[in-house]
Amino acid sequence: MTDAVAQLGPLLARWRLDPDGPAVRTASSVLAPVRRDGAPLMLKVPLVEEERRGGRLMAAWAGGGAAPVLASDADGTVLMARADDPGILVREASADGSDADARDDRATRILARAAARLHRVPREAPVVAEAVPLAVWFRELVEPTRPLPRALDRGAAVARELLAGSGSAAVLHGDVHHGNVLRFGGEGSAGGDGRGGDDDWRAIDPKGLLGDPGFDTANVLANPTPAIALRPGRLARRARVIAEETGADLDTVLAWAEAWCALSAAWDADDAASRPRVAALGRLGALARDERPGGGRPL
Repeated sequence: MTDAVAQLGPLLARWRLDPDGPAVRTASSVLAPVRRDGAPLMLKVPLVEEERRGGRLMAAWAGGGAAPVLASDADGTVLMARADDPGILVREASADGSDADARDDRATRILARAAARLHRVPREAPVVAEAVPLAVWFRELVEPTRPLPRALDRGAAVARELLAGSGSAAVLHGDVHHGNVLRFGGEGSAGGDGRGGDDDWRAIDPKGLLGDPGFDTANVLANPTPAIALRPGRLARRARVIAEETGADLDTVLAWAEAWCALSAAWDADDAASRPRVAALGRLGALARDERPGGGRPL
């Protein structure tokens, strides 16, 4: 048994928890389904600093757009509500058939609203102090210490332009996508009767960044997989929905998408196994550039 898994024992006792299934250890955290007084909960113990920062941010958000946190430790360990079904939005975005676009639109709307709710939570000084500025998050793309593929040059230039902007800064989730916004309460799918209101959809697993709120929806445009995001007409539809829901300029929404695709590709550029994904991100970034109303002109 690892030290992290062994650590669950004292937490179970202190927070009066009963195991409700096997704990899962990933490279970054230990997740344990538990119950307290019969209520299904999730215990998350971080193993790396990024997850510790994210756990502290979850606690600071206090359920304001994020999953409700019932208890927490200074090291980022959190006891939070357990989602009904973590796969709803992935299934909506992956659907085929005549209603596929409508289902994807609903999922995109839920994600955009969830991100916007997080940005409205009052900023606390300790949270702001710990958040990673976007300029640092993008450093591997805009200030690389190793040669990157020339195909990323355009995305890097767009990222530098966006990062130089003087717009308002918010504490950002940093990884908003179909697997990180889940439903807590309610029944049914994301659409139709019983889908639940906005308040039922909450974020998990934040990175804890600081910068332009427009960045937080860029990842939505590339998920749940680049192949799904590249379906004909999908990127343009998603960008319009995000602009409508957040009030952001459509050109800026697409510019952030291009920058994010380049950043994600830069992270994986040296991984041979990731070459198909990097190539798909390149196509998606180019499509975002082509869809920009301003034709990719300076913002």
